Amino acid sequence: MSKFNKFTNLMIFICLLSACSSAEQPHDKSSPYINLSSHEQELVQEPEQFQDQHQDPIMQDEQLTQNQESDTNQFLQGQKDQTQIISDETRAESNNQSQQEQDTQQQTIPVEPITEEKLEKQEAQNPEEQATQSAGVSTQLPFQDFKARWNAVTDEQLSNLYIKNLEEISAGEGKLYRAILTNHLELRVAVSDTYIQQLELISKDKSKSTITAMLTGWSQMINLLHPNIEIYDVDELFNKIGVAPNSNLTNVKQSSFTYSDIHYEVLPTENGYTFRAGYDKSQ
Repeated sequence: MSKFNKFTNLMIFICLLSACSSAEQPHDKSSPYINLSSHEQELVQEPEQFQDQHQDPIMQDEQLTQNQESDTNQFLQGQKDQTQIISDETRAESNNQSQQEQDTQQQTIPVEPITEEKLEKQEAQNPEEQATQSAGVSTQLPFQDFKARWNAVTDEQLSNLYIKNLEEISAGEGKLYRAILTNHLELRVAVSDTYIQQLELISKDKSKSTITAMLTGWSQMINLLHPNIEIYDVDELFNKIGVAPNSNLTNVKQSSFTYSDIHYEVLPTENGYTFRAGYDKSQ
C-alpha cells in the first residue's frame, strides 16, 4: 500500500505541474495559422494576396499610365538628342567644307606684286592725255558728243537753238568751230586735243526777240557746263551779270567772274553782246 500511495502521489504531482505550465504559457495572437504547415499557409494566404492586388484597379491604371508616359518621354528625349547630334555634325561638316573652299580660292588666286616697272607701264598707257593735262588743257567736256549734248539741253529749255552743223573756221593746235543758231546768234566752240576749252555766244542784234533768244543761249551754256546746277543758281549768275527782270540789260556791263572752275566774261558790243565761258586753266 505504501508503494501504491507514493505512485499515486507522484502522478498527482505531475498532473498539477503540467496544469500550472499550461496556465502560465501566453497565447500567440500573431497569426492564426502559426501551427499550420508551410503549404497550408500558402494556400490560406494566396486569396489575401489576390484580394490585395485587385482591391484598387483605378490606382493600378494610373500607375500604368504614368509608366507609359515616362517611357514615351524617355524615347522622345532620346530621339531629340540623336537629332541634335546629327544636326551639329552636319553643321560642322558644312563649315569645314566652306572654309576649305575659301582656302582653295585664296590659294588659286595669285597675288601679283606691284612693281616699279608695272607702275611705269600704267603711266605710259595714255601719253596723249598726260601731255594734254600737262599743257593746261581741260578734259572735262569732249567735243565728240558736244552737238548731241547741246541739242538735249535745247529740248529741256524748250527753245529753238539747235545746232544743225558745226563748221571749222580755224585749224592748228587750237581749232575753232561755229554754229549758226539764228540769223543773229552765232555759237563758237574752241577745241584743243578733242576737248572743248571755251564756248562763246555772239549776238548781232539788240531787238527784243534776239535778246530773249540770247539770254536763253546763255542759260543753255551754263546748264551744259554745270549739269547739276539749279535754276535759282542760274538766276543768281544772271543777277551778277546785271540782267534785270523782263530781259532788261541796262545794268549789263563788261565784267568777268569765276563760278565753279568756269571763267565767265560779258562784253557789250556795238550791235549786241559776247558771252564767253571757259575752263579756268589756273585751277
